Amino acid sequence: MSNTLHIHTKHVVEYKDSGEFNHKFSEFKEILDSLYVDLYCLSDLYGSFEVSKEQLKGAIDSLQRIVDGGDPDDVDKDDVLASVEFAGKTPQDIIKLFNWMLENAAPYHDVVFVDFF
Repeated sequence: MSNTLHIHTKHVVEYKDSGEFNHKFSEFKEILDSLYVDLYCLSDLYGSFEVSKEQLKGAIDSLQRIVDGGDPDDVDKDDVLASVEFAGKTPQDIIKLFNWMLENAAPYHDVVFVDFF
């Protein structure tokens, strides 16, 4: 009994530059860490990882509560604001970026693939 051999004939990866955080991987990671967003590293290469879309949505909700003057119970508000300020951004900038990531991510995956190169 034999199985037939199948190969991928086409694999397309499209990249979009967010225009944000270029050459600022540590600042980007610091913000995700302060929002308790887990990163799954795809390789030993620096800056190649995936982020859960659900966790990214939760991070947006936490940031929005901070913008609205609330005190989110799932993150440390002061830690989040310090990491955002360290990156030279505002919480609104980060919300905009995270929404952009969700809108431009592959719709058929539960994660957002992120590469810094």
